[in-house]
Amino acid sequence: MLDHFTVDGPNGIHDCLVLELLGPSVPDVIESLYSDGRLPAGLAKSTAYQALLGIDFLSSHKIGHGDLHSRNIAFALPSLASLDELQFFEKFGRPETAPVRSVGGIDLTAHLPNYIVRPISFHVRSMREGLRTSTVKIIDFGEAFFRGQSAVAVHTPLAVRAPEAIFDDWIDHRIDMWSMGCLLFELVAGQPPFDVVMLTRAILVSEMMEFCGDELPDRWREKLDAVGVGRTGSINNASCTLLDWLEDIYFDDNKMSEFTRQDIARVCELVTRMLKFKPSSRASAKEIISDLWFNGLKL
Repeated sequence: MLDHFTVDGPNGIHDCLVLELLGPSVPDVIESLYSDGRLPAGLAKSTAYQALLGIDFLSSHKIGHGDLHSRNIAFALPSLASLDELQFFEKFGRPETAPVRSVGGIDLTAHLPNYIVRPISFHVRSMREGLRTSTVKIIDFGEAFFRGQSAVAVHTPLAVRAPEAIFDDWIDHRIDMWSMGCLLFELVAGQPPFDVVMLTRAILVSEMMEFCGDELPDRWREKLDAVGVGRTGSINNASCTLLDWLEDIYFDDNKMSEFTRQDIARVCELVTRMLKFKPSSRASAKEIISDLWFNGLKL
């Protein structure tokens, strides 16, 4: 954190934090640079490792992030930190603003801003070399909460949302480890373990029951009808293991495969340790970081 201050306005007093300028998110980088739809193996592994370090740090301070997914992992670009205001404008252009107008021309109240600012666009291709050695940071703490509290609401994308949120159960910091399991899978494979196309709660729960490393708790099994699955937990006849699915995606003939089959099997084992229905059964970030697969990595 570089600075902090408060703003006293028509909507009350707001705490404002000044943080370092960060670069593009993981999906932005993939879309701009990698036609395979996923990060190169070394960058994927390093990104996962750093995300785990971040979650471990938050956990050690009794904080849950509450909204962990690939768009909330951003690359740090040290070259941006040294830019003064004029240099920043030369590189990215001056901020584009647009006035806020009401539908029907009704006068705005003092509680609304006078204008909005268009987000800047990074020229990711020009940053390619810097990304290879860049650190990543977890961003967007708007859903964060302290341990011992239940998250008020979960807005994590459905495909990476923890089952306790799906079944309207108690939500604590351990949702981050479920999301981390999905994130590790996505960083390696290029997509989350669960379907993202036309995904519904029923489809998600069915896939969870197919891939998870433990049994659905009885108290949630009683709610299966409510999410549209049925007591069997299946809405289709297809069946494959998480490892089958990961191998099918990763070793696609049209994509470069830098990880070995042994690597992929190890990744699947780590993901399985995090994708547990029972929050107390999920491995901690510290436990995953300590796995031999991450040996030799450091910041």
